[in-house]
Amino acid sequence: AHPGAVPMSARFLAPVDAADRITQYNAALVEEVVRVLEGPAAAARVTLATRLDEADAWVDADPARLRLALLQLLSNALDACEGDAGADVRVRTRRRGGTVQVTIEDDGPGLPASPRVLMRPFVSTKSRGTGLGLPLVARIARLHGGRLSLTPRRPRGTRARLILPCAVEVEVAEEAS
Repeated sequence: AHPGAVPMSARFLAPVDAADRITQYNAALVEEVVRVLEGPAAAARVTLATRLDEADAWVDADPARLRLALLQLLSNALDACEGDAGADVRVRTRRRGGTVQVTIEDDGPGLPASPRVLMRPFVSTKSRGTGLGLPLVARIARLHGGRLSLTPRRPRGTRARLILPCAVEVEVAEEAS
């Protein structure tokens, strides 16, 4: 790792300053991250499919941190499908109650350890992993009042779900109409 990596990571772990937060349409950020990973997915012959909720799904978040969390989750899903040409990674957004959920499912071999273990810092099952990706995503979710869940899929694969609260302004505006 280069010397700039630690300060960058520390910045993403610090509390979210109100000045860093903006209210934004969640699906647009997800689309942006998916576009970044379309090339690597195609090179690995993995299909990257999206199903983004048409309903207003706005979040009050630091876009840089949210982007990092989504990149990490999608990269993990692509890594899980490595060497499995024809595998799928599916990204879905939806609004559920007062939350916005981003679900990423892969056709990889599944979780190699319990989700609780995988969310501990420095625990990795990848030969080139640092064990910081999932703990960082979980921390980013908590900093935004949300959470990360990891569950196995049957018969194989993993489901990662980033759950964030909807932006308050949007909820109030919808209740008024």
